[in-house]
Amino acid sequence: MFEDGGSSVYYAARVKYLPDFLDALAQRSCHAQPITVVTGSDAAALDPKTEALHNADAPITVLYASFPDAAQFRGPDNPDRGLYNAFVKDFTAPHHDQQFPAQHLTTSYWPIAAHDAVLTAATALHNAAAHGDGPTNLPNRYAVRNELYALRNNAVAGASGHFGIDANGNRTRTRTVTTVHRLGQALPKTTGRTD
Repeated sequence: MFEDGGSSVYYAARVKYLPDFLDALAQRSCHAQPITVVTGSDAAALDPKTEALHNADAPITVLYASFPDAAQFRGPDNPDRGLYNAFVKDFTAPHHDQQFPAQHLTTSYWPIAAHDAVLTAATALHNAAAHGDGPTNLPNRYAVRNELYALRNNAVAGASGHFGIDANGNRTRTRTVTTVHRLGQALPKTTGRTD
């Protein structure tokens, strides 16, 4: 809670609906109370000139974290940059007279996320088959799920770096830095003692 009575809300829909949501917040009965909308990286596509973000009578702030960019993956601060560089080489290499444009890696994080997701699923499937009843028996979905949750610490060497999956199904050991962006009104001061 903010000392001026402001609050926050988590927005979990697509960015194309965010301007309408912000307009609705700006017209709520308590519109004079500051509100912070926390959302995902999709908000990078939100126009910073969106009218609801600049209404002094209805102070709204949007916070979102962006995915790392190519420079962060290649940079000296990324201990797993070799994994990223190998992915880039494979991604842009011609395969059967086709190749992906390198610009896809500089304009979007999605090729990396998709690669790491498929690699994670394939690793769990491979492990389930290796721990199964033999080479002729395919593992069932429960065996694959169990292997997925057994991928701890550095079990997967993805394009975004080494990571694992925790007991809740969340990615672990994320080392790549993300950037938090703020759009709209200034953040209110938080409550709490400063002495």
